[in-house]
Amino acid sequence: MPNRSPAKALLRPTATLLLGSVVLAACGQKTPQTTLNPASESTRAIYNLSELLFWLGVVVFLIVQTWLIVSIIKYRQKDSSQIPTQIHGNTKVEIAWTIVPAIIAIVIFVFTFDTIRKIEFMPAEAAGNTLNVKVIGHQWWWEFQYPDIKDASGKPLVTANELWIPSGSYIDVKMTSVDVIHDFWIPGLAGKRDVMPNRESGLWFKADDVADGSPGVFWGQCAEYCGGQHAYMKMRVVVASPADFQKWSTEQSQVAVNTNLPESFTKNCIGCHVVRGTNAAGITGPDLTHFGGRMTIAAGTVDNTREHLYAWLDDPDAVKRGNIMTTAIKADTLTEAEITELVDYLESLNPGTSVKGQQ
Repeated sequence: MPNRSPAKALLRPTATLLLGSVVLAACGQKTPQTTLNPASESTRAIYNLSELLFWLGVVVFLIVQTWLIVSIIKYRQKDSSQIPTQIHGNTKVEIAWTIVPAIIAIVIFVFTFDTIRKIEFMPAEAAGNTLNVKVIGHQWWWEFQYPDIKDASGKPLVTANELWIPSGSYIDVKMTSVDVIHDFWIPGLAGKRDVMPNRESGLWFKADDVADGSPGVFWGQCAEYCGGQHAYMKMRVVVASPADFQKWSTEQSQVAVNTNLPESFTKNCIGCHVVRGTNAAGITGPDLTHFGGRMTIAAGTVDNTREHLYAWLDDPDAVKRGNIMTTAIKADTLTEAEITELVDYLESLNPGTSVKGQQ
């Protein structure tokens, strides 16, 4: 078998690695939960830190690999009858590989400390420009309460799985859970934070400005395994201009635009859901008062379309296995007429301002 030089021996795996990287990059699809498009001060600080760490890693990798390749070539066994020159110890090199990593560690510590300081403490300028939001984690959906915004009955405005916020304002989020540990994460707007039962955690963020009539939609996700449907505990965060948010919150504060509950709703849904302005006052499931304007159903599992809503009511377990609604409604529990009646009613609960259909 012919002897190959070390350089040629490395050529094939290196080329394969580069080609594989290109192929994998080409397989990339739309990534709505990417952290590479920060849209708030908090995520921009995190992104800048990760970029610094990435390029530091690249420099270290290139130096080490270059040194390794040069050493392999320079000190290889050139004559098979002789043992290569044996080298023991090099004071200068040993000092260098002790000092350089120490300097790198200090740089990482300084920039990491500064980033934590920026994202942990809300700046003083937030006073008077802060929206308070309470997040409650459920298996497997999100409840959002606005303590500063009251509905028609004087209670905090409540929504589910879709959080609207004004751009340019500081959002002060307080979180808790009614069952197990969840983790609140909107990759484009804020870092992760655990949501724990019997304990309140919090974070803040400030979304970049958007123009009137052009709200931005950001995907969010529970980032702590919390049970069988953890992967489908999603949310949407809508960043609206202050004027659009004011319009939305005013509409959401009102009672339902259709308060004529159909018989099928009274029979099957009233015990678990709220529809403000009616006698539906259940708290087990999401508030449905303005359900028709939401983007998704089943906590972001599918888009809020008539077809998906029909399938959800026909067999909730087939859409999102193990969800709590299956304790009341299983396949064939509702007749076709009842499902159609419920779909018509829920679609009618749209007060107007919505980003339904927008991704």
